[in-house]
Amino acid sequence: MLVKEIRPRRPSRILVLAVLIAAVVAGGVVFALRSSRAAAPPIKQCALRSLKISLPSSGAGLGHIAYDIKLRNTSRLSCTLSGYPKVVAPLTREVPNRGPKVARASDQLSGYSGGIYGSTKLVKAYGRHLPVVLLRPRRYASFVVEYGDMVRAGCPKLTRFVVTLPRGGRSETFSLPVRGDLCTELVVHPILSGVTGFLDAQ
Repeated sequence: MLVKEIRPRRPSRILVLAVLIAAVVAGGVVFALRSSRAAAPPIKQCALRSLKISLPSSGAGLGHIAYDIKLRNTSRLSCTLSGYPKVVAPLTREVPNRGPKVARASDQLSGYSGGIYGSTKLVKAYGRHLPVVLLRPRRYASFVVEYGDMVRAGCPKLTRFVVTLPRGGRSETFSLPVRGDLCTELVVHPILSGVTGFLDAQ
């Protein structure tokens, strides 16, 4: 009885070539995707030189003075802003009882004229993680600085704000018309998207 040896068939050259081409193409696609991801530049924090800062006339009501400071991206690239600006206000004379000649704004999530409002849960969440504003070209962000000006003797007068953007931005000085005396604490609200300095967290 003859036993016929069965040998495994070798893959055809065409099949091998097709497999190799598919592997090369797949590898090229993966490499291209990885390269495109690696080549995408990260979105940087807005530099002061790329922002146009405007300070409209103040708003007043019920013994409050509020300034809505607007930041417009004048560059061709998107950038980000987040946090509380540092605001210092030199005073024309000392606060009673030999107080300081400079008022430093306290961070406040929401206040009479601006900041973040809404449900308790969302406001608490924003309090832990302030919103990051993606500022596209020609778009605006803003924040509100406010204080009380209830008329009484001995309140120091404001002359200007010295504002430093969060994360070590350079300082910028704004001259302000005097609309009232600084009779309560000076506060600043976080930077928010848009021109109102207000966010309704619903």
